[in-house]
Amino acid sequence: MIDDKAFIFACGKNAEGDLGLGNSDGKVNLPKNVAQLNDFPVKQIAGSNAHSVLMTPSGEVHVSGSTLHGKLGLEGIEKKSLNKFHVITQVAEYGKVIQVCCSDYQTLCLLADNSILSFGGANMKDKSNVLPDLNTGEIVAGLDGIEITQISCGDYHAAAVDVDGNLYTWGGGKTKQYNKGQCGHGKDQLQETPKRVEALAHKRIEKVSCGAFHTLALSDDQELFTFGSGVYGECGTGDNSNLLVPKKIDIPKHKAGASHKNDKLMKELLNEKDNKLKTFTEEASKIIDISAGGKHSMVLTGAGLLYTFGFGDQGQLGHRDTDNQKKPKLVDDFDGVRIQCISAGSYHSIVMTAKGDLYSCGLNKDGQLALANFKSRTGFQHITCFAGLNV
Repeated sequence: MIDDKAFIFACGKNAEGDLGLGNSDGKVNLPKNVAQLNDFPVKQIAGSNAHSVLMTPSGEVHVSGSTLHGKLGLEGIEKKSLNKFHVITQVAEYGKVIQVCCSDYQTLCLLADNSILSFGGANMKDKSNVLPDLNTGEIVAGLDGIEITQISCGDYHAAAVDVDGNLYTWGGGKTKQYNKGQCGHGKDQLQETPKRVEALAHKRIEKVSCGAFHTLALSDDQELFTFGSGVYGECGTGDNSNLLVPKKIDIPKHKAGASHKNDKLMKELLNEKDNKLKTFTEEASKIIDISAGGKHSMVLTGAGLLYTFGFGDQGQLGHRDTDNQKKPKLVDDFDGVRIQCISAGSYHSIVMTAKGDLYSCGLNKDGQLALANFKSRTGFQHITCFAGLNV
């Protein structure tokens, strides 16, 4: 929620105070207001399996949850977890933060001077070296003079896009156990400092999204590139092989007039008076957003159609089954509904429609689907508790 006065709600795993609710109740299946945050605006929220990070418009960074690996960046804290949000005071020494992202092992902050501040991330480094105090912020080396516009991180790697559309990645750990090619440099070895992905040098990348062991990249001409682990089909290539370099993935073309629940959208688009609006068929295959989950992927097109692929064992793909999908497959539950925002978690997925309605599917053992129960769902379910609210 972007308004100056916004109310933050949280649900799901809270065993380590992950949600910042002031307690460590293990599971929260009905979203609760994070009352501590009611008195100041929040510009961005990020979460992992064990901690939460938020950024204010002024560039302050607040964290809660597990302190393991130093990812909270709170010096002098000996507790294993914190159930309330705390300000990372040392951030002020580096300047204003304009973007945050996090994973189970690290927190990254993009600063106004284009540098990236890192907390945690021991698995991103050569463990034969002496590691610094991970609670102390460290500027990511190798990006001097480069204007970074977007950052993303997975459990074992990180990525950044610069103003010219170049993609940089780093991490992966020292063994193949941690590196499946998710850095895209043609090898499954540690890349300790950021390196430009040369295979995409001919493309202008607009957005990158890191999963646990795979990466999605979207170019300015709406082309999707994937690399990394393909064990469950999360790279969308049609097989289960890992990709050490990026590969272009095509979204199936939607044929106008074909029998499909979303054909109602086609009629709406074609009936609109805006002459600049292209036909439904064209918009349906034009990718506008991407989100990489733990082992699955989500893709959104200009027509508001949602495609998912990869690991489906918990129903996180939304196809009303638990099958893995090796290629992008259209989620056809949304009859005449345009999807506007997508977000892939470790084993669940959430979308928001153009009208502001929220839907979720996948694993729900900790209540992360916000459905007031702990039943996992293989199809997207309406999150009714937010109905009528300005989300």
